[in-house]
Amino acid sequence: RAEVDETGEHVIYATGPMQLGVAEWMIRRLCSVDLRISEPVICYRETVSRARRSSASTAQRRIPDDEVCMSKSANRHSRLWVSAEALDETLSAAIEQGRIHTADA
Repeated sequence: RAEVDETGEHVIYATGPMQLGVAEWMIRRLCSVDLRISEPVICYRETVSRARRSSASTAQRRIPDDEVCMSKSANRHSRLWVSAEALDETLSAAIEQGRIHTADA
C-alpha cells in the first residue's frame, strides 16, 4: 500500500523488510524512478484484552485450546504456539508516557 502523506512524501507500507525491499526494487528498476529513502518507521499495534485461562489437560496433551495462537514457519515444518496476557495498567501507562522504552528490556 502506498499513499501521499500530508507533508507531500510518498509513503510505502509493508509487512516486513523483504516486502519493502521488493517494492523499492520494482520502483527503481521497472519504473525507472530515482528514490530517496529514509529509515523505516515501525509501528506495533497489537493488543491483548484478556488473560488466557490455562488448562492442565491442554498442557499435558500438548493440544492448544481456543485461546492459543499458532503460527507455522515458511516451510511449514515448525510451529509456534503462543498465548498472551494484558500488561499491567501501571506498566502500560509508563510505556505510553515514555518512561520505559523497548530498548530497556
